[in-house]
Amino acid sequence: MANGEPLIVEQTRWKHITIESCSENGLFLHCKKDDDPFPNSMRTDRVVRPDFALIRNFPTDLHDNDFKSKLIGMMFCGLPAVNTLQSVFMGMHRPLVYAELLKLQKRLQAEGKKALEAGVWTPPPPPPATSDGQVNPTELYKYDFPLIPMRYYANTHSDLTAQDGIRSELRAIDFPVVVKIGTAHGICATT
Repeated sequence: MANGEPLIVEQTRWKHITIESCSENGLFLHCKKDDDPFPNSMRTDRVVRPDFALIRNFPTDLHDNDFKSKLIGMMFCGLPAVNTLQSVFMGMHRPLVYAELLKLQKRLQAEGKKALEAGVWTPPPPPPATSDGQVNPTELYKYDFPLIPMRYYANTHSDLTAQDGIRSELRAIDFPVVVKIGTAHGICATT
């Protein structure tokens, strides 16, 4: 480092750490030795007080182990990271990422509308008209930051055959459809 201190890099796996997170003293990681250690690392039990983190995978695995509480412990004490800890957390929950993208789309639409009205922006060519020949004006602004439509069902056991207005409105699905089942990093089934 610039001040002459050596830079020490510790590598471990989610399953090998326990966390003590303190608002006054920061974070302490208790790292267990690994059964299959990398050279020069992970060979002994150790206690680490990290200044920074590089997280390379989500704190879950294919065997239903959830290490999210360890990520929350890192977030609690404000540990800096290459990708923010919030982005890692939200990446585990795709509906949250999509919600942020929707917020961004709406903000850009509003900014685009203001710029168009002020005459400082020329919109791209409009999207194709619908079957009735009409173009929804809000589609002009969505065109600048398009998102693939997504659906979120809070309860996978919900009655999808219900005949209420919401279900019948949601039932109209355009094909092709991609269904993802499994964790964010391990595709178990895709059709």
